[in-house]
Amino acid sequence: MRKPATPTRKGAAVARRPRVAARATRAPRTTPTPSRARRPAAQIFDLRLASDDPSPVYQQLVDQLRLLVSTGELPPGSRLPSARHLAANLGVNRNTALRAYMVLAREGVFEGRRGGGTVVIGPTPDTRTGVRVPPQLAEQISQLVASSSELGVKTGDLLAYISRQSDVRTRRSDLRVAFVECNPESLDHYVGRIQEEFGVSVTPVLLSDVAERSRKGGLHEVDCIVSTFFHLTVDVELFAIGVRPHLSVLEALERLARRSSVGVMYYERPGDLLAAERLARMADAVAHAGVRELRVRPVLVRTALGAHDLDGLDALVVRPENVAPIRQKLPRSMPVIEFVNDLDAASRQFLGEVFDDIALRRSRRAPPVVERAR
Repeated sequence: MRKPATPTRKGAAVARRPRVAARATRAPRTTPTPSRARRPAAQIFDLRLASDDPSPVYQQLVDQLRLLVSTGELPPGSRLPSARHLAANLGVNRNTALRAYMVLAREGVFEGRRGGGTVVIGPTPDTRTGVRVPPQLAEQISQLVASSSELGVKTGDLLAYISRQSDVRTRRSDLRVAFVECNPESLDHYVGRIQEEFGVSVTPVLLSDVAERSRKGGLHEVDCIVSTFFHLTVDVELFAIGVRPHLSVLEALERLARRSSVGVMYYERPGDLLAAERLARMADAVAHAGVRELRVRPVLVRTALGAHDLDGLDALVVRPENVAPIRQKLPRSMPVIEFVNDLDAASRQFLGEVFDDIALRRSRRAPPVVERAR
């Protein structure tokens, strides 16, 4: 894959498209006479546009010009070619070059002077450190500022709110969350999803171990417990969330013939007192998946799969860890759909608000840091 083009000094030996050199001259200290043409400075900079770069052409120009300024290739006082001249040399629309100049002018890098063209002022603090706000975010910020102005929100209040929200999200990484689920496979799945999406530290806890760990005080060190079970009794803040079948499950159900009879199967493990409840939840999730005219039948397997368990079924929904033990006992023509849950949109939004609220409460309880005078 071709690397994105970057600006280099004249004479650099790199593979590229036909080079177009745009000249930058230093603004003269005295106004030249009309009869004498202005002599360009010896410094030349290269701009290269890559057709395989996903960035817009104007953004490529902005990035390369900004880099040239920040590295000193275009020092303060350098005069840029006109947008028309730059566009003609690069083979782009004049408005594209003009837009790039306007972006850098808003950043305080360039300045348009009456009768003097566009001149480099110098790198701003952002360009010196290489910090740049992506165009999509810049547009959202502009919309936020405009909306807050229409609603009468003061700039200071808006900045204080944004700073507080940023601080709260940063503190998420300090949160200690326990997630409770009934089986190891689901536990690993949800723990990974929550850690990846919300950036919190999650301790996995099997449902069968909750009572023992709570009795020994193992859950007192966490900030909250999250679970898909609504009836847990614990001494820590508990937040129960809803889940939905994964999109792959819905797509597989949609492919079944109308009025198909679907069996939802769950294997009861030794000592599993909640197997019937979990099966009922699986069957309810499939029945309310939005696929019309499906007949759903729960099938609880306690020891081994029997022939009568499959009577009248056109397809079988089963948890991924239970597929291998039963696959050889099923007719080859029977579709097997692996049942995978996922957090629904409402649950993800709810967890984000919960974690932010807990992080904010923790920050308020934290003692202030006092630096001793040296």
